[in-house]
Parts: sequence; structure tokens; C-alpha cells
Amino acid sequence: MNWKEFWDRQALLHSNPQIQVGRIKSGITLSEQILDDIVQHIVAKLELGPTDRLLDLCCGNGLLSHRLSQHCQEVVAIDISPQQIKQAKAQFAAPNIQYSAADVSEGNYCTAEQKFTKINLYFSFQYFENFSKGKKTIAAMLPYLQDDGMIFIGDVPDFKYLNRYYSRAKDRFRYRVKLLLGNSDMGKFWSEGEMRRIAADLDLTFQLFEQPAHLPYAEYRRDYLLKKN
Repeated sequence: MNWKEFWDRQALLHSNPQIQVGRIKSGITLSEQILDDIVQHIVAKLELGPTDRLLDLCCGNGLLSHRLSQHCQEVVAIDISPQQIKQAKAQFAAPNIQYSAADVSEGNYCTAEQKFTKINLYFSFQYFENFSKGKKTIAAMLPYLQDDGMIFIGDVPDFKYLNRYYSRAKDRFRYRVKLLLGNSDMGKFWSEGEMRRIAADLDLTFQLFEQPAHLPYAEYRRDYLLKKN
């Protein structure tokens, strides 16, 4: 899947900020309360505070970046889609947010001297569709993370719960075929074992969390917190 083209198209076709970034469930956009619940969840897991400098990766149109900026000193927000970044600057600008377009899997999206206390990648790890891309993406974050910093990889579709999302065998088969052909707009369901391997290969500590039941996609997604050893 060409995700740059996909998310550019979403930003151009839709005026609703949530639809632009796929924050819907059963065809319905999320309530403001649920969006606030998601932000509070991220803030709690990252222990985000007023002195933190946050690197928000795969930020889309800034829907969550803007809310997160109210809990920290500074946010640098990066997305592969120039059209999403254009929407972010128009809809969700704030004095302490810097938005830029770049491929987060390639690194080099910040200057070499920039260091962050916290890094967030939420609702987007599924779009790195194989193990090598996922590992490369997390490895690219490490030069920008302070030694005592934390990385939150949140809202990741879990392979253990694939049957919850695709309850019918024929839907699971279609998903696997589309993923193999590179045209699945769902992306990859990651296994706990794959995430543990990435953490071990990159010498990172690893914590896995089940999501609170009130979050919108908790039935099939889990969260990961990574730290440098």
C-alpha cells in the first residue's frame, strides 16, 4: 500500500478531521469524550508532564497532537502525508507544536541535536506492514530519544485478536490475501512475539498493556512501552 497517497487522498476528500485520519468506529466518528479518553491514556502511559518534549510520529492531521500539546512543553509532529500536515497546520496549530512531513521509517526527520524525553506513535504501527519495516521505524527513533526517555507504541492491532476483528473465515482469508498483495488498508496485525523480538534486537526494555475497555478499539488492540536499557 502506498500510504502517502492513501492519507493524502483522505485529507483531500474529507472535511471532517476524524474521517481524515480514520478515527471512526462502525462508520461513526468518535465523541469528544472518547478523544479526551485516548489522550489521557497516552498521557498516563508516557507519564507526560509540563517539562517534556514530545516527538509525535505518524501524527496525521494533528487531531491528537494538539490535545497532547496541552500536557507538555513542546511537540514535534511528523507524518508521511504532506496533505495531512497541511490540514494539521490549518486546523490544529498551537504555539508549542511544529508540524513536518517526512517518512518516519527513514529517520532524519529532526536535526541531529534534537532530543526528546518522550516519543509517541499511536494508531499507526499497523501501517508498517512487515517485521523489517517495524524494526527499522523504531530504530530510527532511538537517536532522538534521551537515555531516560520512553517510547509509546499504542493502539496496535494484535494478531492474537485477529478473529475478533474478522469474525468470519472468509474475511480473514481476504485480509491475508490483500496484505500479501500490498493493498490492505487495514495494515498489519502485530504479534506480541514480533514486538518482543524488535525490543530485544534494539536492546530496549519491553512492556505490554491490554487497553482499558472504554477505549474504542480495545477489543483487538494492545499497547507497548519501550525504554533504552
